[in-house]
Amino acid sequence: MKNAQQKLHEEFGLYLRLVRTKKRRSMNDIAGKLGFTNTNFISRIERGEAPIPMDRILQFAEAYGLPENEFFRLAVATTHPDIYEAFINLLKHDEEMAKAAARCHSTRDQTKRETQEALLHPGLKSAALKTMRDFMRDNQDLLPKGKQSKRPHFTKVDE
Repeated sequence: MKNAQQKLHEEFGLYLRLVRTKKRRSMNDIAGKLGFTNTNFISRIERGEAPIPMDRILQFAEAYGLPENEFFRLAVATTHPDIYEAFINLLKHDEEMAKAAARCHSTRDQTKRETQEALLHPGLKSAALKTMRDFMRDNQDLLPKGKQSKRPHFTKVDE
C-alpha cells in the first residue's frame, strides 16, 4: 500500500511526463539536455520511482522548460519532503533568513534587491558561520595534537 508521500511523488512524475508530452519533447530530448546517455533515469523520475537529485533540480527545470522557483518548490516538496520541511522550519524560525527574505520581496529597486538577495546567500559572512568558527577556534585544543588535517582551517572573509 502506497503512503501519501509516495502518491505525491508519483503525481509529480506524472506532471513531468505531461509537461514533456504537451511540449512535444521526447525522453531522449530531456535526457540529452541533462547530459544523460539514455532515458532510464528520466523514465524512473516520471514514474515516481526516483527523486530528482537536489544538485540537479534547476537543470531539470530548464530541461522541462518550467519556471525555476515553482519547479524547485514542487520538486523538493514532493521528492525530498524531509529537506523541504527543514527549509520551511528554517524560514519560520531563523530570524536572519526571514528578515532577508521579506526585505528581498519588498523592493523593486534592482540594486537594493540584489543586496537583499545576497543576504539570503550569506556564504562566508553569515552569523551562523561566524558562530561555528568561533566555537571551533575556542575549542580546537580538544583536537589531538598530531592530527593537523583535522585542525580547522578558516577561509579569509572580506569584511
